[in-house]
Amino acid sequence: MFSECEDEAEGKALFRRLAKLLHPDMGGDNELMALLKNAHENFKISMLTPNSKAYRKPPKYQKKQKYNKVYEEVFIDDPEIKIIEDIFEYAKNHKKFNISYVSSIKDFLNENGYVTEGQYNGLVRIYTSFRMGD
Repeated sequence: MFSECEDEAEGKALFRRLAKLLHPDMGGDNELMALLKNAHENFKISMLTPNSKAYRKPPKYQKKQKYNKVYEEVFIDDPEIKIIEDIFEYAKNHKKFNISYVSSIKDFLNENGYVTEGQYNGLVRIYTSFRMGD
């Protein structure tokens, strides 16, 4: 559907026209709206060029992170789940660090045997923003 659009403006206009038809608030369907959003995101990515506003030049050197983002659930037996222990260890030495969010994720993990992609990526953001690996 977006393959015939020649630029970002055309793609945005098409997205808006289709969203008016497919949006659940307008009598559409959640799944169709999600598919439209996904197609539009892929189109925007395909339109990125070094001259476009959203283009970001890849870094020449990027430090390898101990923990990286995931795109699926992380299960209790996965080695990546050690991030929770690392954050709790950091919190022991930094008394002002609020551990409640991490505790709630740990409780969810213990109850369900996994954490969601969003929960895990939130832990990665905490870990990297406090430079716990340094």
